[in-house]
Amino acid sequence: MAKWNVYLPYAIAIDSYGFIYVVTGGEIEKYSSKGELIFKFGKHGTKEGEMSLPLGIAIDSNNNIYIADTYNDRVQKFDSTGNFVKVWGKSGTGEGEFSRPRGIAVDNMGHVFVADTNNTRIQKFNLDGAFVSKWGKLWGELFDNPEGIACDNRGYIFIADWGRNEISKFTTEGNLITKWGKLGSGDGEFHMPTGIAVDNSSNVYIADSGNHRIQKFTSEGRFITKWGSLGTEEAKFYWPRRIAVDNVERVFVGEENNHCIQVFEWR
Repeated sequence: MAKWNVYLPYAIAIDSYGFIYVVTGGEIEKYSSKGELIFKFGKHGTKEGEMSLPLGIAIDSNNNIYIADTYNDRVQKFDSTGNFVKVWGKSGTGEGEFSRPRGIAVDNMGHVFVADTNNTRIQKFNLDGAFVSKWGKLWGELFDNPEGIACDNRGYIFIADWGRNEISKFTTEGNLITKWGKLGSGDGEFHMPTGIAVDNSSNVYIADSGNHRIQKFTSEGRFITKWGSLGTEEAKFYWPRRIAVDNVERVFVGEENNHCIQVFEWR
């Protein structure tokens, strides 16, 4: 494993070349697979290309970057070199409006999914920001506080809901397939899960934040393994918030309280 010192890593995404992008406050930082900083872009603010506590990042097949600009209640799109491309959304409850969006994901069919956290719903857009659909309603019909969101290569969407301490699996149209989890510290139980990632085999990795650990499941929610406990040493965590998996199944865990990213390899 490896450990990189990164100040406040709020979100992580990996592009098709294996470069790692990390959201740190109002900036986006790009790293090599070895943890070498390549460049960074963005700053705190409300103008185009500026961000206010962004908590989500996703990358499409052309390596465009999508940011859940949380406290500006919008989504921003950048190209692979950090140039501003587009922005959409504003504060509100209507279609294409947001209330503190935290998670964002892109599928292989060209859709952007946003965890519209305080509106307790998921919104779906095309890559240019045109609204497509939504599911979940205000005041918790399907969700309480959906935050983590990930897409697999089979067209399924996975949501980590820290308010309900559960993981749910949907079709791309928003039809519920299955869900699992409850409050607790046992295998398959959670305490405020906030991050989620899916590997090439559709295994699901959860940043089980309040339990200071990572859990791994099959696509149907069967528990596989877990690792981590509270601490500041290697392979221990203090509130792991975000997680990502690359094409060779290295697992990247962002810890904002420990100001680091830990990288794990299967052996």
